Amino acid sequence: MMKIVSNAQMREMDNSAINNFGIPGIVLMENAGRNTAESILEICEQLGIYRACILCGKGNNGGDGFVIARYLFKAGLDVDVFLAAQTKDIKGDARVNLDICRNSGIEIIEINSADQIKDVKENSIIIDALLGTGVKGEIKGAYADLIHWINQQDAFVCSVDVPSGISGDDAFSNFAVEADVTFTMGVPKLSQFFYPARTFTGDLEIIDIGFPDKLEHQFQSKIHAVYEDDIVFPDPDPVLYKHSAGKVFILGGSPGLTGAVVLASKGASLAGAGLVYAGVASSLNPVIENKLTEQMSLPLPEKKQGILDIIALDTVKEKIDWSDTLLIGPGMGRNEESFELFETAISYAVQTEKIVIIDADGLYFLSKANNILQMLNENCILTPHHGEFLRFDPEVAEKLKHQPWEALQNFSNKSMFVTNLKGAPSMVCQKQQGVYINTTGNPGLAKGGSGDLLGGMIAGMTSAGMDPVNACISANFIHGKAADNALEKFGMRAFSLDDLVNEIKIVFKDF
Repeated sequence: MMKIVSNAQMREMDNSAINNFGIPGIVLMENAGRNTAESILEICEQLGIYRACILCGKGNNGGDGFVIARYLFKAGLDVDVFLAAQTKDIKGDARVNLDICRNSGIEIIEINSADQIKDVKENSIIIDALLGTGVKGEIKGAYADLIHWINQQDAFVCSVDVPSGISGDDAFSNFAVEADVTFTMGVPKLSQFFYPARTFTGDLEIIDIGFPDKLEHQFQSKIHAVYEDDIVFPDPDPVLYKHSAGKVFILGGSPGLTGAVVLASKGASLAGAGLVYAGVASSLNPVIENKLTEQMSLPLPEKKQGILDIIALDTVKEKIDWSDTLLIGPGMGRNEESFELFETAISYAVQTEKIVIIDADGLYFLSKANNILQMLNENCILTPHHGEFLRFDPEVAEKLKHQPWEALQNFSNKSMFVTNLKGAPSMVCQKQQGVYINTTGNPGLAKGGSGDLLGGMIAGMTSAGMDPVNACISANFIHGKAADNALEKFGMRAFSLDDLVNEIKIVFKDF
């Protein structure tokens, strides 16, 4: 899995490369600029571009820009370089490369506003090397003027390391360079995977700057991005049969919310569970039976029509004993009558060492039952979206906007259960294993029921023997990739959950 770093961690890697491995900083800058230039030249060839407008700041980001300028100039491009500072303020490796540019015949024009930039000609590419990762606070003055200017141009835009205006440590930004592609140095930065920063980043390409393999292996990061090569399913036992393939018990449903149980049940079967039981209040059973074919329904005793109640406990315990995984909460409703059953069922499932997944209305109940929260262990999974997550800690709302990975880490460090935080992107975290960021999915998933389907998929995978962390990682990726495929076929607004289910089947075929 790909490591992702904060600004401080990236500085640590740079310092280690320089001080422990003996690689001069100017060599790292040369590698960064040269390899970025090679990628830019490929874009120029594809798009028929032969002019480059490069905007450089006074730091090392600008230094990378000077190296890029030199290689583009050498390749025959018409290069204009604008320095948003005075030459006397450029220090260190960046100053060395500025001087090399000038000695090579490249004019570097000092500017303090966008008015001083020549109009961008046709067939041009704009390269943003203004600010880099260390932005703090609101962008003002000349840099704000230049960012606004870049965004007004009708040209392909590349950003070096991160789009200017974005911090590597903060996903929340309303004003930054709107890049078509960002060339990030060495290792991806945290903000590049989260909105709104991800919107400004465009396509993300990682540039090799010459970090030794030994350094990358030594450097420990507890935050990773998940890609297709990271999803691995073991080959099934050739003598597998339905009782050994995994047994899931889903407890939920209430009047008007039976669809959640249906979708969760289908998700569990899609993910490989051999047998799935959907437990609902008895008066809802005809509805569930009408919608399910390969999954089975379990009518439970009820006092109030359609509402789960503690009188069903004996039957629920029997089915928990039968199952490998309990998924509790989809469509359960928030009736007081269901609360006692919820608490008792989870307590029993934990005591009997079952996998327990708490979703939807189950999370609402859990937020009001700290005694149950405290008993959850490494076999338990919470699947909240951001609003549900905030019920457990309302004070982290701002942190969830700016550093959602940190909000999740802090929450997970308090106990051993796994949290699958649904969002854009979804993340999985468990105290001992860090944070795993999903890289698939799109806003077309913002439809009622998509989370129920995901919860069922996680249940199906855990029932088949996959550990809770990897089950969440794999389910998120496949669920999101299926949505991406559905988007291509039907459009973001139009694809339905039936379409998503069909695409999940196709995606599973590749694994």
